[in-house]
Amino acid sequence: MSLASKEVLRGTISNYILLLSRIICSIFMARILVVGLGETLYGFWGFLWAVFGYSVLLDFGFGQTIQKFTAESDVKNDMKSFNSLVSTVMLVLCAFSVVIAASSLCIAYFLDHLVAAQPGEGALDMNYLKISFAAFGVGVSIVFPTGIFPEILAGIRRFDIKNAILVVNVLANLAGFYLLIKFGYSLLSIALFTAGLNLATNIVMIVIISRLLPGFRISPFLANFAKLREISSFSAYSYVCTISDMFITRTDRLIIGYFLGMSSLGVYQIGTRLPEMMEKLTTQFQTTLGPIAASLYKSGDFEKLRWVLLRSTKISAFVAGYFLVVFYLLSPQILKIWLKIEDPEAVKVTSICIASVFISVLFRSVQSRFMLMAGEHKHIAQIQTAYAILTLVLMITSVKFFGLLGLLYGALAANVIISVFIEFPLAARLGKMSVGYYLRKVYFPLLIPIALCAGAVFAFLQIPGPWNLLRLGIASVSAGIVYLASGWFIFFSRDEKLKLLDMSKLAPVVRKLKIGGYLGLGV
Repeated sequence: MSLASKEVLRGTISNYILLLSRIICSIFMARILVVGLGETLYGFWGFLWAVFGYSVLLDFGFGQTIQKFTAESDVKNDMKSFNSLVSTVMLVLCAFSVVIAASSLCIAYFLDHLVAAQPGEGALDMNYLKISFAAFGVGVSIVFPTGIFPEILAGIRRFDIKNAILVVNVLANLAGFYLLIKFGYSLLSIALFTAGLNLATNIVMIVIISRLLPGFRISPFLANFAKLREISSFSAYSYVCTISDMFITRTDRLIIGYFLGMSSLGVYQIGTRLPEMMEKLTTQFQTTLGPIAASLYKSGDFEKLRWVLLRSTKISAFVAGYFLVVFYLLSPQILKIWLKIEDPEAVKVTSICIASVFISVLFRSVQSRFMLMAGEHKHIAQIQTAYAILTLVLMITSVKFFGLLGLLYGALAANVIISVFIEFPLAARLGKMSVGYYLRKVYFPLLIPIALCAGAVFAFLQIPGPWNLLRLGIASVSAGIVYLASGWFIFFSRDEKLKLLDMSKLAPVVRKLKIGGYLGLGV
């Protein structure tokens, strides 16, 4: 197995482990905080994260930039230039952290004008909220510059180490919250603990980076602001992509709330839960691809860049195909069992959003990441901006005439236009292949496994009787077996099968048992 394959495999597996740990811990975390803090303070805790979530805008694209230039410096082996670049970015982020701290103190002072106190809450409660807000904001400002350390680990393709540290962070966060609540501490202590734990996590990362990269060091004396000109073209376009993504993902709720009211927003919130889970389950592989694309582009190995783009799209599409079938066809049963929801409109919202996620994963998720890191960042920024504007126009136009479902169809139409007709052909050009070749190698062969998997699900739907968790699990697993078997014999080529066996450590077993012929390997 090649080094790149090992890195992708390690990174993808560790991404899923981190995702699983976050899902499990969030279930317990919500209960701990709701019971321990009470409804008011728990709501304010959510308010804190909503407000300071916008601090990512002060990143100005430097996170992606550090990841890209780390991968490229690994190719060039120019540690002196890399140290200067990281030190410069670190110094700039420290300046922005001062802005975050000052803004936090200012907002905290006027918090009583921004947050309405509930009946019965006195000045003491508001003072406590002000102190908690200020403490959390200052904590965020201290942690903010260290956010580049995870990006450096990603840049050297050590997602496994980064994710292992983050899993420890998630578990320590859960344990810390439980102990703080158990011993009578409240919001202020939790805010300080959160900042301290995140800072400690990033410090651990920089210690490990220093060992993995001999000669790496950060110092304000190494800063060279001429480096900002070197990276500004990429960081500016990366920043535009970040803003566009935030605009697309947050505007829909504002439009629904303004035009349709809270009841429709509630239906939308319920209907998007399953698609959001699908997106998380189908995009963990893609996060490992950016540094590989950057290093291949910098080294000029365009043939391998094309090969990795094609194979990556194929794997991503195959993963998404299974979740499309199961989540789309079984969404009424899943919503009823999971959330006790039988609202037909919520089911329709779920179906439309699942289709939109599927289109994005097939035609944008891998392609955007490759193009951003492989010299097409200007085009990607322009496309993302056009996507945000088109989405806004179509959502507002359609919601006024067709309501909630109209808004969703408008967003889906914008997604199809940008993903299928703009980004996908651009990615084909980057890979130096025709659109027809791309379709024949990845998308057309996927139709048969999807059809067979859908047939298996339809067979279960014809069986009379109520649906419960056990029946849902059996149906999903059975459809998965059909999907994997058909994908193995129809979707993947012989070379890809050998590569998958090699990555999964099963190649020696297959050779020893002499079952290659039965697996369609011809050996």
